[in-house]
Amino acid sequence: HPLASILKPCKGAEPLPRATLDLVAKPLHVFHWSQGCLEFTIDSSTRSRRTSSAMRAAMDVASLAARSCKGLCGKDTPRVAMDKAEEMLRGLSGWKMAADGTAISRAFVARNFMAAMAFFQGVAKVAEEEGHHPDLHLTGYRNVKVELSTHSIGGLSEADFIMAAKIDQVPVDYSPKWLENHAQQVPK
Repeated sequence: HPLASILKPCKGAEPLPRATLDLVAKPLHVFHWSQGCLEFTIDSSTRSRRTSSAMRAAMDVASLAARSCKGLCGKDTPRVAMDKAEEMLRGLSGWKMAADGTAISRAFVARNFMAAMAFFQGVAKVAEEEGHHPDLHLTGYRNVKVELSTHSIGGLSEADFIMAAKIDQVPVDYSPKWLENHAQQVPK
């Protein structure tokens, strides 16, 4: 991506996701962003406040994948405010919030049963490493649904969004027919 050389995370950090790079690749004026060890300046004075908010959400989600859930899930874990949850959700492709706001989920159709199970195995590995476990559903042998919620608080915590960002990095062998109709839901 042409902006990859401008928007560099610090040494050892993950490269920025293509969706984030695409988001800032519009006509540019002056924008400064600093998140952890990622910092850049771009001109974007013609952007609307809403677009800047979307960019911040994408950048926040990109930084979530580099974080850990360890120690973030307990009865004293704070719930994420609804407006913050909605903002973070905008940066996650294909994830939806439950009507009651207590969980987020992502659903897709895998190529076949083995592809669905390979995805579940990848998610299981990440979940064990992070100590935060999603609910995994497989119906019709290849219809996959992943649900995240912090059960100890009966709602959403930051750990759920960290896990969603990490789950989005797990490879998926999608059904070609599903992919043709739902390409915008596939994480970049």
